[in-house]
This record gives sequence, structure tokens and C-alpha cells, in this order.
Amino acid sequence: MTCKLLPDCLNDIFEFLEDDKKSLYSCLLVNRLWCEISVRILWKNIWDLQYNSIKSIKILSTLIAFLPNESRELLYKNGIFIPTPTTKTPLFDYVSFCKFISIGKINLMIEYFQEISVNDNNNDNNDDDDDDDNDDDNNNNNKKNNIINYDNGNDNKKLITREIIKIENCLSNLSELCCNSNIHSEFFYQISQICHNIQSITVEFKEMVSNELNDLIISQNNLKSISLIQSQLIIIFDYQNATLNDFKDELRYFHFQHLKILKFEFGCPKYEVLIDFIKINGKNLSFLHINRYHNLLNLVIPKFCPNLRSLCTILIEKETLISILNGCQHLESIQVMCGHLYIKEEDMFEVISEFSPKSFHELRLYNYAKSHISSKDLDSFFISWTKRIPQKSITFICLNVFDDLEKKNMKVIEKYKKLRVIKNAKIYL
Repeated sequence: MTCKLLPDCLNDIFEFLEDDKKSLYSCLLVNRLWCEISVRILWKNIWDLQYNSIKSIKILSTLIAFLPNESRELLYKNGIFIPTPTTKTPLFDYVSFCKFISIGKINLMIEYFQEISVNDNNNDNNDDDDDDDNDDDNNNNNKKNNIINYDNGNDNKKLITREIIKIENCLSNLSELCCNSNIHSEFFYQISQICHNIQSITVEFKEMVSNELNDLIISQNNLKSISLIQSQLIIIFDYQNATLNDFKDELRYFHFQHLKILKFEFGCPKYEVLIDFIKINGKNLSFLHINRYHNLLNLVIPKFCPNLRSLCTILIEKETLISILNGCQHLESIQVMCGHLYIKEEDMFEVISEFSPKSFHELRLYNYAKSHISSKDLDSFFISWTKRIPQKSITFICLNVFDDLEKKNMKVIEKYKKLRVIKNAKIYL
């Protein structure tokens, strides 16, 4: 008697093949059940492909097949004629299997389809006169531009409202949103009315920033991650954009109840804005990464971020580091710039060994300039670490610090690695 696997078992097995497309493709031909489960997994993420490929056009035509007639008519009006793969009803509801939608990738697919159409038309019309060719090119370019430009007219607003309402049940469970600020304000308004449990929002700032985007962010009950990206080109060419500045000012007063990670890697708001934000949202932060120095900003951290586990900041004053270590009793890791204009290496070692909390176990040193840590200071630090109660091995990471690292220092590090005082040591020159 043939043993049949239950659908749930098959699904669990096929989940392990998610990155093995060839194996999943072979499962499509076994039977309908295997095919359905394979299709469901293959369509979870259809965006990891080259948009300028035949495969992307097939995916695009399948997506078009699920659009309502009203949406197809809008495409036709904009000169986008994409045939569906078949006149019959699709075998599966492919779109329902998608876990996320990439509007940007869809735009690129449409552009690629238009480019192919233009080339095909040009090849078919080689015998036409030059005037006719020019007219055709102009018409095709106009059609292509309609794809890129976003129409903020009333008709488009009504269409957005109707189409979002149609998929309200799907969007109510939306967990991640990535977009730019140029999208029609009606989109942000409708999403804010439907989606209240988005966990991650990524916004790339363009020329426009609407108040409805603010409302969308504020309306979330379970937001855990927010990434705000601003191109330097916008700063140069649109520096006086009042709307964008207003958004930044309002953001400082937002309350994110579940915010755990706050990271500014390549830029940072003004310290006044960041201080206000930390005062409101610092309580639940577990990871804070800032690359701007201001002593008032550092002094706010121990008072309003008591649950920090990882901190990266710029320090100059020894007393400020003491205050942070005393105020953040759950701190496990710290990354600081030391030497040159920043806190002295010997002071930093002394404070870490004496004032770091019991949970602390990782020290990261970073410096743009050459660091001058003596083997004596290094040895003294690890000796002090062996006297801590309870004893805990430390991870010692040096980032761009020891350009002229002496052999004596390396011997000290190797010595305490063998004694298991150092759990792990990494040197990045």
C-alpha cells in the first residue's frame, strides 16, 4: 500500500527547499498536491530575479491576469498592453501566495516590457519613412514616461481608494512596508486606516513628504523597526524643503512603544532632536548606535536608556563613560572611539574594568587615527578583568585601531586568550 504524506508534512519538507529552486521545479510535475505546495513556496518571493528577463515578463503577465477590469483599463489608457498568459482561469491564486509586493520591481518589469515592445515595433517598421519612425518613437517615449510619472489627479486618488478597500483583508495583516515619500498621500491615508500592526517601516525620502505619512507611522501599535533614508542629492537640491524639515521636527516627539533598535550609521540628526527622541523612546531601547558627539546627548543615555544592551557612541570625558556604565546596568557591549581627540585608552580601560556592570562582556575600540595602547596598559586591564566577580570572559574587538600594533601587545592578547580571560579577539586594520 502506498504511503501518502499529509499536506502539512509536505509543506514542512518543501519549506527546506525554498532556496533550491531546481528541486521545487521538479516537484511541480509529480501531482496536483505537490504542484500546489511547490507553487505556494515559489511564489512567496518572486522578486529575487533579474527584471530584464523573459521570466520577469511571464510573472508580470500572470500578475496582470489577476487585476480587475478597471485596473487593466487604466494600464491601457497609459499605453501599457501586457497580454495575459491564458484566457482561461489560472490554475492557482498565485498572487495570494506572495508574502510581499515590490512596486519598484513591478515598475522595472513594465519598463523592460515596454523596451522590448519598442524594439519589436522598430524591427517591424524598418521600411517606414523617417518621419513615421520619429512619430512612433515619440509616441512610445510618451507612453513610457507615463509609467514613471505618478499622477496625483482625482481619478487616481479614487482608484487608489477603491483598490485598497478591495484588498483590505490582506493588508490588515501587513507586517512590513518599504516605500518612498513621493507616493500619493491618499495611499498613506488608506493604509493608516487599515494597517495598525506593521512591525517594520522603511521610507526613502524624496521631494515630497505628506502629513499622511506621519499619521501612518503614529498609528502603528507594534512598530519594532523604522528606517528613514535620505539621499544626499535631495539635501543638496532641496535643502529648503519645509515639508521634510517639518517631518523631522515632528518625528522627535513620536512615541514608539516597542522600539528596540535605534541606529544612525552614516549620519545623525541634530543633538537637540535626538535628545528629545531618546527621552520619549529610550526606555525600551536595547541597541543604540550614534556617530555624533555631544556630551549632553551622552548624559541623556544613562538616565533614559536603562535597558540598553549594546551601545556605540563617541566619548571624550572619562566621567561620562562612568555615568553610562552606572546607569545602564544591563549593558553587555560598548563600542567607543579612543585616543587622539577622544577618551584616552588608559582611562577607558580603567573605567571599563572598574565600573562596567556584571552583564558586560564585549569591548569594541574604534579610531580613525593611530592608537597608542601600551602593552602595560593592556596587561593591566586584563589582570583587572580576572578579578571580577562573577568571572566572565571578554570579547575584545579592535576596529581600525592598531595600525602600528606592537608585537608585545599581540603577545598580551594571545596570553589571555590561552588563559580564557579573552573569549574572542578580532583585529581589523
